[in-house]
Amino acid sequence: MKYLIFTFFFFFTITNAQNSQLKTISIESKALNEKRNLTIYFPKNFSTNKKYNVIYMADGQLLTDDYKEKIDSLINIKKISEIVIIGVNSNETDIPNSYLQLRNYEYVEKNDAKDGTELAARFKNHLTFFMNEVNEYATKELKLKSKKKYFYGASNGAGFGVNLLNKYPNYFTGFILYSVAGENKDNFNESVIKSPKIIIRYGKEEVEPLILNNIELIDLLKTKKYNVISSSYDGRHKRKDWLNNFTKDIQTIN
Repeated sequence: MKYLIFTFFFFFTITNAQNSQLKTISIESKALNEKRNLTIYFPKNFSTNKKYNVIYMADGQLLTDDYKEKIDSLINIKKISEIVIIGVNSNETDIPNSYLQLRNYEYVEKNDAKDGTELAARFKNHLTFFMNEVNEYATKELKLKSKKKYFYGASNGAGFGVNLLNKYPNYFTGFILYSVAGENKDNFNESVIKSPKIIIRYGKEEVEPLILNNIELIDLLKTKKYNVISSSYDGRHKRKDWLNNFTKDIQTIN
């Protein structure tokens, strides 16, 4: 009964809202055996009867009011159509005796975890959560109807996006990837007949190994016949730089 009341109240607040909404929702992941948060942007007057372009965002905790304000403005001036952004929050729990977090093992397929451990299985389990459980929640519980699906991520989150591109080449219509790090470039498949649109950008002031990694990735994807748009920007490995670029790039894919 409590769940039914919560569901009714939740839908009432988002479908009867004259303003856009930024909501954080907790769901149970069977794959990860833990509760996980989703941070979701709903446009004003969101309706379960309409179809929306949907952006799935890694590190959903970065989907803040700064993003909301930028997106609201772009929709209001008709630079982009109404969208829904599903931010899939990462697990930022610190790992004892390490400078890494669980997040790093969720996003990086080739890591230093010992075989047979929970940490070693985390990438695969998180992949199931991201691609299956989140989508199931969106369609069944949120009643969300999608037109096209896109992926957005930065740093290790962008690296995770590259892994998704290789494993699920037909799932997303486009990718926005900034400061890509930690991707698995081994055994990369050649592009399908119609490549998704892939935007890759990195800061001119980032550390040299990361810049070289992005250049190498761009060259690889072009060799594999992917539709890649790439450039460097005046900036660093900073969230504000990713937001500024996202505000521009979302206008080219939406």
